[in-house]
Amino acid sequence: MVKNSPLEPNQTKPNPTMNLTLQRIVKTAKQRSYVDNRRIVNAITAEYRGDDGHVYRKTFESYGTPFVPSHGDNVLLTSKRIQWTA
Repeated sequence: MVKNSPLEPNQTKPNPTMNLTLQRIVKTAKQRSYVDNRRIVNAITAEYRGDDGHVYRKTFESYGTPFVPSHGDNVLLTSKRIQWTA
């Protein structure tokens, strides 16, 4: 077992086609972008429950208020992560 791992010992990354449903908003913050460290963006971290019963976290970034989808598959939610253009 890896100490301080974000995944539980028996948990893996979500299947790309697994449906995820919004559970709660964990954190809202103004922070540096994960993609471009020069930019300061508004970020919202949300928890989603998958069809397998596990909880997954997704972060959405925008200059304004990021749009947080209430449900979708892993591919859709990952594509909505960055909501600003260079």
